[in-house]
Amino acid sequence: MSKMQSMIQRTLWAALLGLTVSASSAAWRFPLEAELVSERVADRAVRHRIYLGRLKKIGNTLAPEDQIEVNGERSSQLYRADSGYDIDDVTQALAAELSLGFEQIYQCQGRRCGSSNEWANAVFQEPKLYGPEETQFYWVGRAPHGEYGLIYASQRSNKPVYVQWDQITATDGGFFTESILDRLGTEGVVRLELEAAEQQLEVLASVVERFCALNQDNDLGLAVTAEALGSDAGWAQSTDKATQLQGQINALVQSRAQGSEFECLRQSAGLGALAPLADAPVKRLDLVVLPRQKPSS
Repeated sequence: MSKMQSMIQRTLWAALLGLTVSASSAAWRFPLEAELVSERVADRAVRHRIYLGRLKKIGNTLAPEDQIEVNGERSSQLYRADSGYDIDDVTQALAAELSLGFEQIYQCQGRRCGSSNEWANAVFQEPKLYGPEETQFYWVGRAPHGEYGLIYASQRSNKPVYVQWDQITATDGGFFTESILDRLGTEGVVRLELEAAEQQLEVLASVVERFCALNQDNDLGLAVTAEALGSDAGWAQSTDKATQLQGQINALVQSRAQGSEFECLRQSAGLGALAPLADAPVKRLDLVVLPRQKPSS
């Protein structure tokens, strides 16, 4: 198959079987000619870890650079691309289709993803996905209304490309009070997608309330990072958003405290696009542990 034929065929299949997004869900179809090897559909919502970073194993424990936890229903599809496609064809087609309906949270390719063995066997539990680390591709995105999409693809030498597509429909926006509290305690900061955080202010208020009750020596700060709209506009908008969210969360905490003085989310800041992180969402809300300020005498 020539490169031109391959490009034309990819375009036709993308049009026929491409990604569509409705008001309530994101429905995905493999954008190239391929065989559906297996399919799994969860019958109930459980907690899932979505890894956002290079993967390695320390002892018997997976150690990603970052992760989020999502409670939801997970479905999985394993595809084997037709033999005319190599890993570059597949990743290019996937990137084009996924950009139509999902906001990318994380992506890696080749050795930057870490151990292919761990991705294939420990994360996706599918040995057919194992291949040389230089041919692997991993992508995570989020669609409106709480759907998360995960892609992992790899190719062994001249064998067909295998692609796993997982979709998780979150039932609570992907937030867990205990998980956030644990990470605040161990790492001192939690980074959350901004849109998802805005939909889960009750959960964040619960986090703030419990953290403050358990920590007498620390307060919390809130920072908002957003895409650049011009440096001044981006900074001003993120500052306004941070102030707004701080006020909303503190109001929810106060309502739970039944009128007593209770506030430890004491600082907020907008960072515009000045604090990008390679393995974190572009638009995000950070909760940061701060030393508690003692009242001046």
